[in-house]
Amino acid sequence: MSASFSVGSRAILPFAVTDQAFERAVNTIFNPVVGGGVVATAFPASLRSGSMTAVFTDLAAALDFDNMLAGTAPITWSDTSTSLTIRFLADQTISLTQSDDEITLSDGTDVYVWGVSFSYQEV
Repeated sequence: MSASFSVGSRAILPFAVTDQAFERAVNTIFNPVVGGGVVATAFPASLRSGSMTAVFTDLAAALDFDNMLAGTAPITWSDTSTSLTIRFLADQTISLTQSDDEITLSDGTDVYVWGVSFSYQEV
């Protein structure tokens, strides 16, 4: 899996993306018909909203991403493990936390990871 967050030509590549949640409101209206049955009026579903956490192995990269989220330019999220690409703005809160446990990277280095958790609204 290789995820990226980008604004224009600037891309940030997290170590991992976790806790992904994607939601869409369905806008179909169902009206009961006297005598039985239902009449459905279909409208397109809304844009996605949800939340996720980007995980970084160093604080500088986590702070860089935090600043990207706090900006006003739409961010594009894509991941090679899925064909889903979302263009979004951060919504509500952005939180930056350090993990309580160290992880060992492939080069043998032990590091504490930083998580940047946020909710978003597709635009």
